[in-house]
Amino acid sequence: MWRMPPFALAALIFAPLVPDIAASESAHAVELAAHRHEAPRARRLRLAALGRPEVDRVVYGYYPYWVSAWDSLQFELLTHLAYFSIEVNPDGTLGDRHGWPDTAFVETGHSHGLIVEVCFTLFGGADVSALISSRDSRARAISAMIDEMEAGGADGIDVDFEDLSSGSRDRYTTFVHELRDALIARDHPDATLSLAIPAVDWSDNFDLDAMSRDVNLFFIMGYGYHWSGSSRAGPVGQLRVTDAWAAFINLSMQKSIAHYTALVSPQDRSRIVYGVPYYGYEWPVESVELFAATTGRGTSRTYAAARRGLESGRVRRFEAGSANPWQAFSSSGDTRQLWYDDEESLAAKYRMVLDQEIGGAGMWALGYDEAYPELWGQLRSTFANIPEPRVGSRWRPKIIDEIPFVDSSSTSSTASSYFNYYSCRPGVPEYGREVVYGFTTCASGRLTASVTDADGVDIDLHLLLGPDEDSCLVADDRSLEEDVGPGRYYLVADSYVAGNVPQEGEYRLDVDFEAAGPGCSTEQVCVRGRCRDHVPTSTIGDPLDWGTGKVPPVAGTRGRSSEEVSPAPRPPRDRTTDLPSEGDQAHGAEGCGCHEVPEVPGRATASGAFAALCLGALGWVARRARKRCSVPR
Repeated sequence: MWRMPPFALAALIFAPLVPDIAASESAHAVELAAHRHEAPRARRLRLAALGRPEVDRVVYGYYPYWVSAWDSLQFELLTHLAYFSIEVNPDGTLGDRHGWPDTAFVETGHSHGLIVEVCFTLFGGADVSALISSRDSRARAISAMIDEMEAGGADGIDVDFEDLSSGSRDRYTTFVHELRDALIARDHPDATLSLAIPAVDWSDNFDLDAMSRDVNLFFIMGYGYHWSGSSRAGPVGQLRVTDAWAAFINLSMQKSIAHYTALVSPQDRSRIVYGVPYYGYEWPVESVELFAATTGRGTSRTYAAARRGLESGRVRRFEAGSANPWQAFSSSGDTRQLWYDDEESLAAKYRMVLDQEIGGAGMWALGYDEAYPELWGQLRSTFANIPEPRVGSRWRPKIIDEIPFVDSSSTSSTASSYFNYYSCRPGVPEYGREVVYGFTTCASGRLTASVTDADGVDIDLHLLLGPDEDSCLVADDRSLEEDVGPGRYYLVADSYVAGNVPQEGEYRLDVDFEAAGPGCSTEQVCVRGRCRDHVPTSTIGDPLDWGTGKVPPVAGTRGRSSEEVSPAPRPPRDRTTDLPSEGDQAHGAEGCGCHEVPEVPGRATASGAFAALCLGALGWVARRARKRCSVPR
């Protein structure tokens, strides 16, 4: 299966670098340092009657030991709960455990059906390098980490090692592989393993393709695009780069996801989780205008602090290009700007999570919203009520139902944004929004397509055998033609990315097909690439199956669309299933209903790593006394 070479991809995506972007400042590290000597906050047991998550994607929440918002957490809108954190020393011994083990934390999570992980942190390139370069230190750390997981009754481990030195790629991958092997050896084949990875992999240290056989979730820390030392004020969680932003920043959520999804197989996209910030930065600035230069370092502010600012009379402003709120005000004689995320900006980010079909979302950090309910409401709105695929997406393409075919559309208004890099043109960034068309023929022939776009718009065409980037047959920036046999094809009009800005906008698509031989008779219709006497009832009116019931292609004429031989693709199923009955649990019957849960590829002995991921977004944990589900093969 095609993969873009990782070093080539990193060079393509992250160069030229914007010197303003922090290569080493980590929100996790900064906050841990600020609260290192604080005592863990007390937590009461909040049990539920064998609860289950209400969301249909992963929602992964870090809960720092110093936060005191436990009673405001809406556990039904989470799937994973991570205790932050236990510190790891460079020699593999453990430092401060910060209140772990925490019985109330773990039992509360389990009673709500959550997967509970304990997070282990190590920050700084030299310290991480010292640990992963020594076999003895690795073994010491791994043994101690599993000891703590067992002591606290957690379901798994989250590894948050940051600021890796250049050249750490193979050693870090080895560490992860050895950790998975040790979990299996100590009778934890079903333990979950998550990795925190940076928004920007500056030194190409994270080999997701190699680690995906050992790792359940990769948590992209999608924050720090603007940081405390930025020369201009802007979004901490930059959604995209627009023409207006391009002069100041070349990195974004959109670009980070495009980078990491290109490193894994299509099915392993579900292992990627995008973390959003529940905090922002307040900078002293030269003016109240957009893109103002900063005059000093920024100070982090939680979402709750930003909300209190609005309650005090500040005005909420909104920058549409980045879909981000901000405030401008005076404080102690200084002009200041505060950029942060709220429910509107998070809605745009969560929409990108769904469009990219990655595993879900997460946040740094739970409790930063205190008792304000809006961010919980947005999680519910997005992930508990996932809509049907929309027309123009890969699961519901626009049907080319007559020849010649003409369509005038716009990628700036389409809801589809799945395709990023295609196997037939791997070096060309196409992670702007796209429109997907479906074409079916029962006759061989020549398919031609051309696109005309408006000024400032650059739409490229891609002909695919299947609904993924690895299935690309041919691509061009203006027109293409290809001899095709009977079957179903996807034609994607995708937005090229120039100067880090997707060139989205209006275009006209023209498609023609010249049949080289007979198609179906007048009494037949083309169904899945074969001539049939009638259209199966199950396909009529079902856009996901491309069942159109259109006028059949006449023998010797230019054909009309229908269906091909292979089964129609289906969108990812919701992970929600019915809970097993008490009788099922008592008698060990098949009651969990786990389905389409990805295994850890190539690690048959580690297939249980996803066994806990059964109900809810990716799972329902039935810990210890409860029945465990088996992973289907």
